[in-house]
Amino acid sequence: MSNPLDSLELVGDVVADLGEGPCWDPVGGTLYWVDISAGRLHRTVPASGATTTSELGPPVSLVLPTAGGGVLIARRNRLAVLAEDGTERAVAETAARPDIRFNDGATDPQGRVWVGSMCTDEASPIGTLYRLEHRGTLASVLPGVTISNGLGWSPDGGTLYYVDSPTKRIDVLDFTPATGQVSGRRAFADLASASGVPDGLTVDAEGGVWIAVNGSGLLHR
Repeated sequence: MSNPLDSLELVGDVVADLGEGPCWDPVGGTLYWVDISAGRLHRTVPASGATTTSELGPPVSLVLPTAGGGVLIARRNRLAVLAEDGTERAVAETAARPDIRFNDGATDPQGRVWVGSMCTDEASPIGTLYRLEHRGTLASVLPGVTISNGLGWSPDGGTLYYVDSPTKRIDVLDFTPATGQVSGRRAFADLASASGVPDGLTVDAEGGVWIAVNGSGLLHR
């Protein structure tokens, strides 16, 4: 088997101050991603390499395409649907605090939205991993995190992988698909000896867990 890293290619020519949250839309053949500190939403079409950019103002830390059109974005303490005409409709929010903002997020195999928050000084465990419930309720799933980051599910849907970056660890939790409940949090991979900190995460079709390591330029499977 060839090394998958041998086939890395540059997608487009847009750079970012703090790139985050790539999300693939197979319907439109578009890669959505954000530049958190610049407050930009990018839409990249790999087939052409073209990128269109929306200037939304910082911070914007998450983008997820929605079934009803538009995209779900995370502001500092608010989730909102951004329509094609640029208007925003609030979906859910937490209490506004200068020391906390939303960070990474994802949708589980059932379509539920998960989003985590982080301490803005990256030093205190005051963030939370949330699950978005009906009618805009944010259920606290994992409190006491410092920088909530990568999320991914196993192909069989029974396992959730999760990163709180300063722990320098990928954790694994048992996941109940019908309810979205989690239990049995434990270490899956310890990166304490590696330079940098674990950040974004995804799981491939074979169940391989991919982790991008911020501060080192490393990509682990």
